[in-house]
Amino acid sequence: MQTSVNPIGQPVAFAGLISSAQEVLDQVSGFNAEATAGIPFGAGVIQGTGRTDAKLPATGGKMKGIFAFSFEHAPGLYGDLDTNGAVIPKGRLNILRKGRVYVVIDQSITSIAPFSDRGYCRYGTNASDATLGAWSNASNSNQLDATKQVVFTSDVIIADDGTKIAEIEVDFTNAP
Repeated sequence: MQTSVNPIGQPVAFAGLISSAQEVLDQVSGFNAEATAGIPFGAGVIQGTGRTDAKLPATGGKMKGIFAFSFEHAPGLYGDLDTNGAVIPKGRLNILRKGRVYVVIDQSITSIAPFSDRGYCRYGTNASDATLGAWSNASNSNQLDATKQVVFTSDVIIADDGTKIAEIEVDFTNAP
């Protein structure tokens, strides 16, 4: 017999959603240190200049974690979400350093081998993959190698908005 009800009423996955609250999570607070770019939920972020700064991935950057979803964010005049649903510059971020989370993946990915494939985070764009901070299971010249910290735990999932997402398990607490 069911004795509880899902408090958020969310039956589907979406980018940035923490997928397992049963395990030990490590989250830190940070701020979007980009000059003009918003950071979308589920994106990989790198360490910015300051201790609490986080930015979208860039060549040579050091991965800090994954921007996790929170109900603290809101759109509109007094909110901190832009028209694309990304957190605006100087907005607060919940950065997951250890745990499981759903992330945006490159749109060119058609298949993932769960618990075998490792992660690469996009910092440059190409014809088919234009989302900075998106994840891939194959290396190319526009990605940061996070294979020691990220393993895919699901195959490709199509979110309600048509975005390709996947569940990953991360551990940036011992990042090189």
